[in-house]
Amino acid sequence: MAKASDNLIPQAHKLSVEEASKGGKASVKARREKKAFKELLEMLLDEEVKDTKGNSTGLTRKEALAITAIQIGLSSKAKDKDKLEAFRLIRDTIGEAPKERLEVTGLEEQQNKVDELLAELREDEAGEEI
Repeated sequence: MAKASDNLIPQAHKLSVEEASKGGKASVKARREKKAFKELLEMLLDEEVKDTKGNSTGLTRKEALAITAIQIGLSSKAKDKDKLEAFRLIRDTIGEAPKERLEVTGLEEQQNKVDELLAELREDEAGEEI
């Protein structure tokens, strides 16, 4: 059986200490920049939105952005003259779909068949010799 190390490709080029150090420093810098950008974006999106008169709307920028995205989606569906389908999709996605009623007919007939089968099973069990 082949050893795990047999599957490894030997390194044709090894980095010098200086090159590895530069790469490590660049990686740390890039991670710090991404983290700072993410924190700044989260801070901006968590700010409260104000109307044109400076009054609070009660929404964060993140919520306002979500509403805007929904409106854009609805307006693109409106071009297809399918507003109702877009509305239903959004409603169902957020869990506000109405409960569907299911009417079962013929239940008594099915119950009678089940009762008959149970009676037959009981008779078979009672008639068996142990």
